[in-house]
Amino acid sequence: LGSSSSGLAQNLVARSAENNSLGVAEDSHDVKASGALDVHEERVGAKSHSPVPEEDPAHLTDQERLSRMLHGAKGNMKAPEGMLYEYFLVVGLRQKKIYTDAVNEPELLFKHPPDAPLLPKIIDFCFPDGVKTRRLQKTNSFSSLYSLVCSPTQFTHSSNSFIFMLTTDTKDVLYGICVKKEESLEHYPSFIPEEDGEESHISPAIPSRKMQFVVAPRVYCLVSRYPFFPLHFDILYGVFAMEHVNNVSTYLPGLRADDFPQSSPEKNSKMEIPQVLTFLEKFRKTPVPSPGQSIEIQLPYSTNNKPVEFTRPFDGGEEEEALCDWCIPILFYFLSKQEFYRLFLACLFEKKIVVICSDVRVLSSIVLSFIPMLRPFLYQSVIIPILPRALDSLLDAPFSYLIGLTQKPVAVPSDVFVCNLNEKTGRFPQQLPEFPRLNQLEAEFKKLHKELKSTYKEGEIPYVTSSKQFRLSKQISSVFENHLESYFKTFRNYCIRDLSVMNKPITIFMKESFLDSQPKSEQPFFEALLATQMFYDYSDR
Repeated sequence: LGSSSSGLAQNLVARSAENNSLGVAEDSHDVKASGALDVHEERVGAKSHSPVPEEDPAHLTDQERLSRMLHGAKGNMKAPEGMLYEYFLVVGLRQKKIYTDAVNEPELLFKHPPDAPLLPKIIDFCFPDGVKTRRLQKTNSFSSLYSLVCSPTQFTHSSNSFIFMLTTDTKDVLYGICVKKEESLEHYPSFIPEEDGEESHISPAIPSRKMQFVVAPRVYCLVSRYPFFPLHFDILYGVFAMEHVNNVSTYLPGLRADDFPQSSPEKNSKMEIPQVLTFLEKFRKTPVPSPGQSIEIQLPYSTNNKPVEFTRPFDGGEEEEALCDWCIPILFYFLSKQEFYRLFLACLFEKKIVVICSDVRVLSSIVLSFIPMLRPFLYQSVIIPILPRALDSLLDAPFSYLIGLTQKPVAVPSDVFVCNLNEKTGRFPQQLPEFPRLNQLEAEFKKLHKELKSTYKEGEIPYVTSSKQFRLSKQISSVFENHLESYFKTFRNYCIRDLSVMNKPITIFMKESFLDSQPKSEQPFFEALLATQMFYDYSDR
């Protein structure tokens, strides 16, 4: 990511150009997309339109062999390596500054470990629209303040939890698992060191007699290479539990930390700075479970005093499984089947897409839901679940994307497909080909969709996925995966292979022959799909 919005845009443009250079390996030689062949060793190449007739396999395989000699094979995606999280962040507003009631720029308040390198602009992804303050009137009983700092509602999964996703310069994916929590600006959490000139983060039992106090949200974020979302959220709520006990024992001195369930590292009534950090560091250094392996984490002040158990999914889809759980129930809560079909096809054909929703939980869920729903294809373009307002210029980028925005921008390019949940409107600037054999897909999807809809409670967004909803979400994803796979069950019948060099065979997919074999009514769909980067990646695999 670049160090400025323009730098980020240039970086994304460069990466998109790299992804769109068909058949260009990581040494990035200058090969034009038109007419280029996939150049990866031991993989299937996809041929673009070319004046060379398909009846000349010797010429085609010679071209392919020469291309692969010029460009090295592209490496497989690296498996995640590292600890259970890279760093823990608290982002918000500082105490000693004076803020307006308008939008303020977010600042990094805390980072653990302190020497962890941050990705540029990551703070903006925690607050895509900046930080808004509000003022609470103080009463003689200080009930509004007590309600703010001592309320147990902070332990519920709600619209204040969300996920963003970033890619490093080394192409590693990092997930930002976040919870937004409103707090008084007069006081820091107990584990944040004070800075010169700032007030103590431990408030007296009797608060100051000012007529008002300023409150604003803070975002607590765990950044990890692993999509272990339920586990990471449990850790964040564990931090909140420790702070809750501290606040209660501070503001309500008649209660002590000893009055709460004791599953915390220490049993002192005053939270010490090392306690939260000790808990976080212990979790960070817990060995990452292997696929299929389980770990147990003892959360502080757990009500049942039982550890949280997390089982890592087996190889071959832990991200998809995590996103099925987190995203798909919300996707179909807000979108009708027809609206979903339109967005799905726009994603499948790699169009520019913007989803707009003020609820960051809903927004991130809908955008990320297309990762598992597009299987067996892997989305190859830019996907940004929540785009900071400062980076709106990315909407003018020349490549395809799937981007989430919390607010409608001043201008949206005319070629962008828009799903605006805030205004309950949509814009689809282009008629897209329909699914082939839609009746077969609908026969399976309709039943599962109806059953999933029946699990929703009226007026209650499914922020927390039930086991039944998770099962149905995975089944719906599998239905679409199987249907898309069925389109290419004869794929290998349209491949030619040259084995003259046994240790370096060359295989080419005969695109035109495959298209000619399809019913004429379905050819527009396949022609559009076969032109995408997702299909080139799929044919490689």
